[in-house]
Order: sequence, then C-alpha cells, then structure tokens
Amino acid sequence: MNTQAINVCLVFNENYAQHAAVTIASAQANCSTPINFYLIDQIQTLFNPHTIKRLQDLIISLNPKSKLIIKQIDPSIFDSWPVWSNMKNSPNKYLPCYRLAIPNLITEPRIIYLDVDLVVEGDLAELYHTNLGNNLIAGVSDNDQDGFKEIYNLDLYINSGVILFDLEAIRANHINVIKEAISLIKEQRLKSDLIDQDLLNLIFSSKILALNSAWNAQTVGVSKGFLLGHDDLKIPKKIIHFVTNHKPWSFKCKSQYQSLYYKYLLKTPWKNKYFKYYLIKAHKFIFDKRSTDATTKKIIFMGIPILTRKKDLSTKRSSYYLLKHKIFEHSVKS
Repeated sequence: MNTQAINVCLVFNENYAQHAAVTIASAQANCSTPINFYLIDQIQTLFNPHTIKRLQDLIISLNPKSKLIIKQIDPSIFDSWPVWSNMKNSPNKYLPCYRLAIPNLITEPRIIYLDVDLVVEGDLAELYHTNLGNNLIAGVSDNDQDGFKEIYNLDLYINSGVILFDLEAIRANHINVIKEAISLIKEQRLKSDLIDQDLLNLIFSSKILALNSAWNAQTVGVSKGFLLGHDDLKIPKKIIHFVTNHKPWSFKCKSQYQSLYYKYLLKTPWKNKYFKYYLIKAHKFIFDKRSTDATTKKIIFMGIPILTRKKDLSTKRSSYYLLKHKIFEHSVKS
C-alpha cells in the first residue's frame, strides 16, 4: 500500500475553524496515509494565531507525519468578480472563489479540495489515487444538477464541495484557472449565484470525471437530497456533506448523520463545544419534525408522535393521524 502523504486543501475563515477541525479530524482518522493539509489564507490573515496553533497541534496529534501548510492569496485579484448574494456584505465575500486559485498556488501533483461542512468516513487515499484517465478534475454530480446542465449545455455538473484536482495535468494543458474564470465573467457566462461552482464546471466542462456519489453524499435540504435526513442507510457514504442551511452544529439540522460531527468534534481542541449536542437533542425531544421513512412525516412532542402523515404512493393519498387515530385523508399532489 502507498503510505506517502496525500494532499488536501481547505478554505475557511476564523468563524469556521471549529468545523474545519472536525473535517480535518475525520479525514485523518480514516486515512491510511499521512495528510498534508493546505490552508489558503489571505495576505492579511483570516485567523487568530492561536487558532493556527490549535490546528497544527491537532494535525500532529492525529498523525505525527501529517502537517499544516499555509498558502497566502491576494484577495484583490477577485475585486471585479460577482459574489454570492448572501455574502455581499461579508468582509470575506470572495472566500468561496479561493478554491479556483488552487492550481495557481499549489505545486503538488494532485490535491483534494474539501468544504468544511462535511465529515469524512472513507479513506481519502483511495479518492486521491483515482484514475482520472484524460480528465483534469473529478467530483460528484450536484443534487440539483439538471437545471444547471440545461442552462449551461453541459453533460455533467458537479458539486464543488469535494474535488480531486490533477494539478500536474492542468499545468501540462497550460490552463490558468483564474484567467479562464475572468474571461467567463467578462463574457457574462454565469447564470446563478454559485459563482465558484459554475466556473469550475465551465472551465473544465469536458474534462471532469464523475465520481461515485459516496464521495460527496449531499444529505439534506435540497430537492433531490436525503430529505429531512431520511435516506437508505445501506448506501455507502464515504463523505457526508451537510449542504444548504442544515449544518450539523445547527438546531435546524435534520440529518441522521449529525452525531458524526460531534463524534469527531471530541477529537479536536473545540471538544468543549460538545455540550451543544445535548441541547440539540433536548430541543428535538421537546419538539421535532421528523421523517421516519420516505413516505412518513411526524410532529413529535416530548418523545410522542402527535401528528403523523403517511403517503400511499400506489393510491396517491395521504392519511393524517392524531396520536394513533386517523383523522382525515386527501389526494397527494402529483
């Protein structure tokens, strides 16, 4: 087995340091090799020095051969770029686009980019050594890819939360991702708010390998995701990605994988935050909306299902129960 270190890149700011630590801890705990964790920072740093020290100590404690490597970027290169609408007033509004600079900043032959709202349960060395053939990057189809494929006339549209970059091949093909992105922006080719994701899909369009969905299982909050936390537990999930606003540290989270976040949080210097999990569990016990399977939703109060809705897909009817008593039914909208 290849025991040489693999390379992983993260992009986040001080506010997400705790969540990045969970991503780091889960990645290394399940990896068969050491990991070089690359962090893209600004020239005027995004971090408290104490935070960097905590992350360095965490990485070494997980594997003495692993390390944290910081690469600095000048954020002014993005000054004319559009931004996500919900980040317009943020001092770090261009942060999602920093992943586009990875091929310009990092000289390794390959690297895996990871968002920090995810938990790794598989061996990243397996993903790192994926045979890309003639492709330059690899990723998992976005849950809402159909609309994007249509508006951009693409055969594949991937989610940008987990990406394998073949940096050596990108350099060999003389692709400057930042310059390509600027050209696409000037041509007004972008049609959505997902700036970084759209750009990656457009720049690499015909050179993207579709990965098995296990490498980026997008769990809740989207039309084709595992709605309200329900999904088939038998389907392997090597990376669990808490997409949209259903983050595992949030009271809104409906994913049944929320506990995994707190499992790895205990391995980090932020383990004192674990108490919040008990608050979330208590909150959900008092009042919760839950899907127990693909056709059943319940409103639960103090552990008791008060109102239950069951869909019968064969008859296209929904039945409602107060406690265990059926109160009415109606036709399911097609």
